[in-house]
Amino acid sequence: MTTPLDADAAALLGRWQSDSPGPVHEQPLEQSRNSGLLTPEVTGEAPELWSVDDTMVDAVPVRIYRPSPSHDLPVLVYAHGGGWTLLSIDSADVLCRHLADGATCVVVSVGYRLAPEHPFPAAFDDVSTVAAWVARGGLGWNPPRLGLGGDSAGGNLSAAVSTHARDTDTMRIDFQLLLYPALGTDLDRPSNRALGPDARFRLSRETMEWFWSNYLGGALTSDDPRAVPMATADFAGLPRTLVVTAGFDPLKDDGTAYGAALAAAGVDVEHFEASSLPHGFAMMLGAVPAARAAFSHVVGRVRAGLHPLPPLAAEFRARPFGRHSEDLQMLLHQMRSQPMSGKHFLFMADSQREWVLGRYSAGPPYEPIVDWDVTFHDLESAEWHVFKRRWADLFAEELSDG
Repeated sequence: MTTPLDADAAALLGRWQSDSPGPVHEQPLEQSRNSGLLTPEVTGEAPELWSVDDTMVDAVPVRIYRPSPSHDLPVLVYAHGGGWTLLSIDSADVLCRHLADGATCVVVSVGYRLAPEHPFPAAFDDVSTVAAWVARGGLGWNPPRLGLGGDSAGGNLSAAVSTHARDTDTMRIDFQLLLYPALGTDLDRPSNRALGPDARFRLSRETMEWFWSNYLGGALTSDDPRAVPMATADFAGLPRTLVVTAGFDPLKDDGTAYGAALAAAGVDVEHFEASSLPHGFAMMLGAVPAARAAFSHVVGRVRAGLHPLPPLAAEFRARPFGRHSEDLQMLLHQMRSQPMSGKHFLFMADSQREWVLGRYSAGPPYEPIVDWDVTFHDLESAEWHVFKRRWADLFAEELSDG
C-alpha cells in the first residue's frame, strides 16, 4: 500500500500553489527570489546556540553555528538548496541550527554565488573554498571529522566537492549529508514522470531544465562530476554518506540511484526515505509535524556520522555478550570498578520481561534508585544504555548510537 502524502504537508503545498502566480521558471527572477514562502510559521522555532556569527572566507559569506565553545567538535560545511538560483544562508538558518544543536557539531553555512549571474563552477568553487578553509584549521582547530551537507542543489554541491576532494586528494571528507539531492540531469526517471507534472511539488521537467540551464550556463547536461556528481566514472572511496529522499519528490529516484551506486562501490551509505513528505520538508518544521519527526531522525544519523563510536564502544555495541577482546575486557572491568556513588545498573522488573535503569545514591550508605521512566524490553538495548552512561562517567563523552 502506497503511503499517502502527509495531510499537513498537503495543506501547506496547497496554500503555496494557490498563492503562486505560476511556475517559478516563468516568473521574474527577483520575484522568485523574494517569494516570502519560508516564513517563521513554516520553518519553525530556531534553537538557541552558544554563538551564531556571520563572516567572510576568501570573499565568500558564511554563517558559523556553534553549539558550545569547544574547539574539538566535528564540522559540517552546509550548502543551501534553491536550484543554484534561489534561496540563501537565511533560508537554511533554522535547519542549520537544528543540525548544530542536535548533532553537536559546528555548522558552517555557505552563501555561495547564485546562477544564472554566476554559473558553474562559481557555486562549486565557493563551497570548496570554505571546506578547504575549515580543513586547514580556519575555525581555530583541525576538526576531528569534516562533513559536507546540503539540500537539493546544495546536496549536489556537497557531493561534487566530496568527489573532487577524493580525486585531487586536497582534503579529507569524512561524511556527507545529501538531503533530497539533485545529482544527475536525467529527468526521465519514474519519480520525475509521476510527480513532476503535479504543480504542488514545484519541480516540473521545465522547472528542472531551467535550474540546470542556469547553473550549467545554458547547457542541460555535463560530463564534469564537479557539476553533475552522477557523471563520475568511479564511486569508490567516497565518504560515509547519508542519502535522504522524500516519497513525494520528483527527484526521489535521483537520490536513490546515487545511494545504490555508492553501495555497489563499497561505500558506507545509509538511505532514509521520508515516505509521506515532499521535497523541501526540512524547511517545513513549523508547519508539518511529520517533517519535524523525520528531520529529527536525520539529525540523529548525522550525529552518528560525525561522532562515530570509538573501537571499543563499537565492539561492545556489536557484541554486548560473549567473548570480548582483551582491551574491552579491561574497560568493562574498569567500568565495574567505578565508585558506587551514582553508578548505573539494571534492575529486572517483577514481570521478568523488562529491565529498568537504576543508579546508586551518593551515600554511603548507597541506596538503589530505580528510574521507572527508563525501561527496556530488549536486554541488549538495556546493556548498551548502561554502557553509554558508564562511558560518559569515565570519559565525559556522550556516545552516539551509530
